[in-house]
Amino acid sequence: TLVLSRHTGEHDILFGATTSGRSADVSGIEHAVGLFINTLPVRIFVDEDATALSWLQQLHTQQLELRQFEHTPLTHLQRWSDVPRGTPLFESLFIVENFPVDAAVNSASAELGIRDFSAREQADTPLEAYVIPGDALELRLLFDAARFEPSTPERLLRHWSVALQALISSPDARLGTLSLVTGEEREQVLRS
Repeated sequence: TLVLSRHTGEHDILFGATTSGRSADVSGIEHAVGLFINTLPVRIFVDEDATALSWLQQLHTQQLELRQFEHTPLTHLQRWSDVPRGTPLFESLFIVENFPVDAAVNSASAELGIRDFSAREQADTPLEAYVIPGDALELRLLFDAARFEPSTPERLLRHWSVALQALISSPDARLGTLSLVTGEEREQVLRS
């Protein structure tokens, strides 16, 4: 959100976020088979005067409140909104991919092996940001090449990494003072 805010110049950011939909609140969920994934619009205000910690706490509270609506179909939300039919509610998507596909493939037994495994991802929205937890946090972007210059997603990914490090290392800093510029970018600006 912070990176989108800085790159767009907007403080009011709207994006889609996927939910697993497998919360304990759903009656009989432990006996259900299949995907319950849903996408919800998330609206976040980036207050440049807020400290990183207070802003993150506010985001946490907001996400907990959003969980009560995680089963609401996106089509219903679109219909209830003032956004004209056929116009997307959001053009960027945030996904936490918490199913370790690589680990599942690598741990398969010899009797029941998986061979020639490959995956091809295609972005359904112009920009999709993935977080893949593991031994190290992996950040990945999928994007519509027709909508972005080739260097833009790479720069977004670098700034996302810098933003995460800045939020962790400077919890008392105001959001407006956190730099998302990498050391290499800073040197390039200073040289030119």
